[in-house]
Parts: sequence; C-alpha cells; structure tokens
Amino acid sequence: VLPEPDQAGCCAKACADQVITVGGGLFRHRMEQSTPEPLPTRLRMHGNAEHPPKGEPRRVEGVAPTFVTRRGDRVLIADGHSGRGVLREGGGQQILRLGGHPGGIHHGDIQPKGDAVATAGDDGARLWRKEELLHRLPHEQSVRFVRFSPDGRGLLAVERGAAKLWNVPEGTLRFEIPAPKESASLVPSAAFDPAGSRVMMMTSSLKLRIYDTRKGHELLKLDGARGAFSPDGAKLLVAATSPRVRVYDGAGTQLASLDGHTEPIVALGFLADGRAVTASRDGTVRVWDAASGKALEVLDAHRGAIKNGWFDPASATILTLGDGRTKLWSAAAETRSPETVSD
Repeated sequence: VLPEPDQAGCCAKACADQVITVGGGLFRHRMEQSTPEPLPTRLRMHGNAEHPPKGEPRRVEGVAPTFVTRRGDRVLIADGHSGRGVLREGGGQQILRLGGHPGGIHHGDIQPKGDAVATAGDDGARLWRKEELLHRLPHEQSVRFVRFSPDGRGLLAVERGAAKLWNVPEGTLRFEIPAPKESASLVPSAAFDPAGSRVMMMTSSLKLRIYDTRKGHELLKLDGARGAFSPDGAKLLVAATSPRVRVYDGAGTQLASLDGHTEPIVALGFLADGRAVTASRDGTVRVWDAASGKALEVLDAHRGAIKNGWFDPASATILTLGDGRTKLWSAAAETRSPETVSD
C-alpha cells in the first residue's frame, strides 16, 4: 500500500515511478516499490490519484485506450481502433501491434501461465504470442469478450449470445454454446471457476448460465447480470440490474444477500479469504462478509458514479473507472507492491 502523503503532498517513503501516458495523457500507469510491511485488512488505494506521479511520463503515440485487461502484474492497455497496445509487466513494457480485426478490437485477455494474448473482433477471435499471430478463431458473429481458462489451456470467446471454447495453443474447437432463447446481452462476460471445470457466462440480458468446460453442458441458470466464483468454487456471487448482490451455493441455493449499494454493480469478486468485494455506480467500493451479508467496509472511491470496474482475484485488486480517473485498489491482507492507474 502506498505510504500516506506528507503535508507537502509527497510520499514520505522513497519509491520508483514508471509512468506510461497513453492517448495524449489520458491514461497513466504507475508502478511503485516501497519497503514491504504488513498490510491492514482495510481496503486501501494503491497510491493517491490527487497527487500525480513525479517525473516525465513516457508517451505512447497513437494509442487511446479502449480496454484494459489485468493478470497479476501484467496489464494490457490497447487501442481497439488501431490495434496498438502496451503490455506492461513488472518494470518493463512492450509496444504491441495487434491489428487485423475489421472494425477494431473489442476486448482482450492475457494468458495465465503463458505468454499468449487473445483479442476479440468482428471477424472472431485471434490468438497471439507477442506480435506473432498464432491462430484466427472463426465465429459467425462479432466476438465481444474473450477469457483464458485458469490453466491457460482454453480460451472462451463470447458473441452476443453464443460462445465457443477453443483449445490453446492448438486453436481447435472444444465445443460451442448456442445462443439462448432470451434476448442476447449487449455486453457479454464470463468467469471460470478456480479449477477451470465450470464457466459462468452472461449471454442474455438477465440470465447467468454455468457450463461444464469439458463438454459444454449447462449445469445451472440464475437471474443476474454478472457473477464470480469463490476461491474454493463452492459459492457464487451474483448481481443483477438492482443494487443487491446475492451469494449462492453451487446448486443455486441462496445463502446470503449483500444489501447497501444504491446503484447497480459494475464489478465484483471474492478475496482469497472468502470476503466479497463489490463496486457500484453509487461511487463506492464495499467489502463484505459473504457468509453473513454484513458490510465490513465502505469506501467512497469516486466523487461521481463508477462507470466500470474489473476485479483481479489473484492480486486482490479492483480497478475502478469514474470521474475521469482510473484507480487501482487493494483489499489484500498481505504485502504487495503498490501500483496506481490514473488519468
């Protein structure tokens, strides 16, 4: 966690700033290293967006970020229109050219336990190793979302309704999930369980479906717009279009209700110890006891609405976008190297 600023607004402890400014200064990425110390269990911001990083930013010309994907200490910042992007890992960075999709890149993901990158576009999905195109993965409709399985051996590519699970690195089709009868979701998403044996997909406007990843059989259907698996895979965290978040067991029985947000949820997930974290359009990030439904902490993260958010269970961090700023928060109870992303 970044040390508290002193009266002059500077950090009292020394840190090394490495800054990327993308798209004419619209996006700043900061990696800081400080003396390891035990972290409190409280949700803390990695840095202070009110005190921008020191030093001259390194500008990446022609890259205006349209999506950001994070895997541990690796961050992919990409311009979906030009296909250019920055792959940031630790203290280094690579400029990637991931072009070729007609209409640009809609989404992307970084392979865990590997060096591949996947992109989604109107012509399907593509699998890359750095800038080398490994496979074109054909789809009948525009692909809006891609996600690697936890072992990196599968890639789920989601259209507005249907989806395909591809084998990696072979690029062969494992199975296809047909579009549901309900109206397709405009912003599809998906999440694998920690073992990679199930995948939760939002493929329609108000339904979450869970599928077996071996054959593609549907296992469960729930009302919801987004969801996440607990670290042991035994619980499901589900949010619909209302501010309420529900906790279910693997069979779909409701275990708890998380009440307190006043606007819909934009990001959610579980911490390693089983606590739940949510971010809402009401501008707050909340930490919950998932068993009792009790709110453990409420953080006023943004002055206005949180427009979007991404949760990374591996690093117990949540990325929030609102009031013109992108902020990275940590809810971990162990030592980590602080990092801040802001405008």
